Amino acid sequence: MSPKFKIVLAIVFVAIAVYMGFRNTWEDFTGPTVRIGETAFVVEIADTPEFRTQGLSDRPYLAKGRGMLFIFNPPSLPSFWMKDMQFPLDIIWIREGRVAGTSEDLPPALNAAFPPVYTPPTLVDYVLEVNAGEVARYNIKAGDPVEIQD
Repeated sequence: MSPKFKIVLAIVFVAIAVYMGFRNTWEDFTGPTVRIGETAFVVEIADTPEFRTQGLSDRPYLAKGRGMLFIFNPPSLPSFWMKDMQFPLDIIWIREGRVAGTSEDLPPALNAAFPPVYTPPTLVDYVLEVNAGEVARYNIKAGDPVEIQD
């Protein structure tokens, strides 16, 4: 094997190892659970401005049964967009332990100069992002009770 080939091979192995490390972080974490009716999602928490800004952007996918929970204290009217997203999402807007509304099948805005902005129908204290289709699959609707378990 030539020295150049060995270097390229080493870089490929390192890249795969790094990716698998990130992949396991996204899939294997144990975190709080958000229960909506009989449906439960294991979530990562986005409770700082930096983490809320990053959100799920630049990830290749979201594992089944997982989500990202954004915390807003005090309740607010946050704006979300799909800039740098790699996959579509459903957004569940939550206020005082109930679903306040949903935004479904939001497409990624990979090349949009001005991606659409999504806002809740009312003040919210939590926003849950899940894979597109989950709201319809589990018949999640405004008024459904929401329980967050550590």
